[in-house]
Amino acid sequence: MTGFNRHVRTAFLAVGFAGIAATALAQDDDTRRFTVHYSVTPKIGEGAAFIAATKAHAAWHREQGDSWEWNVYSVEFGPTPGRLYIRSSGHTMAEIGRYQSSDFARADAAHYQKTVLPHVASIEAQIARPDAGISALTGDPESWQLYELVHLKLRNGKAAAWRSAIAEIHGVLQKNEWPHPYLFSWLESGGPSPLVTLVLPRADWSDFDVVANPRAVVAEALGEDTASRLWQEWGDAVESSVTEIVRYRPELSVTGAES
Repeated sequence: MTGFNRHVRTAFLAVGFAGIAATALAQDDDTRRFTVHYSVTPKIGEGAAFIAATKAHAAWHREQGDSWEWNVYSVEFGPTPGRLYIRSSGHTMAEIGRYQSSDFARADAAHYQKTVLPHVASIEAQIARPDAGISALTGDPESWQLYELVHLKLRNGKAAAWRSAIAEIHGVLQKNEWPHPYLFSWLESGGPSPLVTLVLPRADWSDFDVVANPRAVVAEALGEDTASRLWQEWGDAVESSVTEIVRYRPELSVTGAES
């Protein structure tokens, strides 16, 4: 999928999570599913203590029989190295509300404040919505250990045009059996809007060396003029972008929970 992201970067310059499993995209016709996402940044000089405390807090979740699965990722490259992303996917808003107001959540907050919070500089809470209609998580999610994230801040009034362009590109790629996985997720609450994140899963660092060219596939299917128009519509809709690489941290995650 490197080529896909390489074109994304080119377009921006010209104008600009095992944890994210296929089940996170499963949406009933009349029920939207969301991801609860926390971004936690450690205090300077307390990275090791922060990780140790987070590991202890994850163990507490397992001991308490948490009904949710939480997947944790560390930022390896990007503006905030050392930050952790903590995510739980596949929930309705009603389920999120019940969880947040439960006795377990109150006990969870108390334990977190005692163990992890002393080492934390900042916490951001967000709700995101995976967009199954323009995503394709092909391959084996169990093999994914690294993820390239491209956060796209769209221009006001351009979200619909951007999605229309990527929907057409997505359709061509899938019709031509594009083998590389990708996921798009919209920010619903907790940050600037409209914001969409492109997630590119990788098995290991060597996957970043794989060269692929989605533009060529789209141009061959639709013609160069139409392909150029679609990529231009994508680029024109983007106000700014930030790219980072994160690693899945199973030792800090809470897996095997029953939803």
